[in-house]
Amino acid sequence: MSGDNRRRILAVWAGLMLATACGWWIGTDHPIRGTGPHWAAAAVVSIAFIKARYIGLDFMGLRQASRMLRGLFAVWTTVVGAAVTLLALV
Repeated sequence: MSGDNRRRILAVWAGLMLATACGWWIGTDHPIRGTGPHWAAAAVVSIAFIKARYIGLDFMGLRQASRMLRGLFAVWTTVVGAAVTLLALV
């Protein structure tokens, strides 16, 4: 594994840990919960799908996969993430 690749993996991992902490904070103590639980749920679901995209690309090897497979994965995370986020708002 090259040095650049290691730095990228470390940066993505750190970002995922930060996103996890933010999701936890929003779900428990953030003032957004005072505006209604639906907004907090939508925010946490959105963060989860963003994390899923980075996990797929960087830890499951999709970044080196064919363009078609990366595109299908991008469409899936976008469409399903948007649908679930909208359902959380209902």
